[in-house]
Amino acid sequence: MAASLIACSNGSANAVSQPSAATPSCTVSGPAKFVDRAGGATALCQAVEQALGRGDTPGTHRVELSVLSASSMAATVHLADGRTLPELRTGVSDGVINAGVVSRFAQDIANQIASNLKHRP
Repeated sequence: MAASLIACSNGSANAVSQPSAATPSCTVSGPAKFVDRAGGATALCQAVEQALGRGDTPGTHRVELSVLSASSMAATVHLADGRTLPELRTGVSDGVINAGVVSRFAQDIANQIASNLKHRP
């Protein structure tokens, strides 16, 4: 697993994972209180890294996670080949982001990457 560095400034939290051959780089942005409630930047990136490690997602991809509120997140994925995939969003209508939501969203991100790599233009 790649080492992570967390930096907080101006009300945002960012996590940057150092890329390796099989690990994506990941950044997390959003108000610190929402990022913390979602499990923290490191945990969010680790969930994405674990999901990508379980799937067919070769290459180093960049994932930009945005915690928009206590109940919603978005992700933009930049593939290793330079393509940017459409933004993914998730939300919880009757609660807040929790570990289960993060895990499912991370798996959705991995599935989107795998699908796009399988169906290259």
